[in-house]
Amino acid sequence: NDEGTPEIDSSFLSASSFSERYAFVKATHPDSNDRCFVINKTGEREVYLNGVESASGIGDAKNKAGNEVLLLSCKVGDKYKYFNLKGQEVFGEYAFAGRFRNNVAAVMESEGNWKLIDGSGKVIVDKTFSDIVLNEFDECSPKGLIFANDGNGYHIYDLKGNQISDFSCDDAKSFVDEIAAFKK
Repeated sequence: NDEGTPEIDSSFLSASSFSERYAFVKATHPDSNDRCFVINKTGEREVYLNGVESASGIGDAKNKAGNEVLLLSCKVGDKYKYFNLKGQEVFGEYAFAGRFRNNVAAVMESEGNWKLIDGSGKVIVDKTFSDIVLNEFDECSPKGLIFANDGNGYHIYDLKGNQISDFSCDDAKSFVDEIAAFKK
């Protein structure tokens, strides 16, 4: 809490940040095996995630019907897949999958082959990027702006994957409060 005292009486092997009132955690079960699950802000276990090894955390998205959903990017074996808060696999099989924010996530299909997808798993723009900048939470669009490399440098894109200016640079960091660092 704000005073620095624990609000949740538990210890975890790893944990994501809280997002949308939930966090992904990994803990050792009493049977001595590691288990992955989602907790709420009081530390209660909401759902076990069978076969999941790690996760970026929970992000907000919209499904095919346009309904708000919370999706979790999870590593299962050597692939990443998206799960809902019922512990069900929803879609995906990627080399890497980032956390959703603003109904957008960055996924890597193979080394140097990145795409932007929406909450239904649909590719947002028919364009492949050699890199998409992620923040420390594995989000590509925390402020509604995306830095991505199209092979000719990093450019700024909106949530629909449209390049929004002629700006180009050699490297970039994710936007924070509508400000980003870049190298040119």
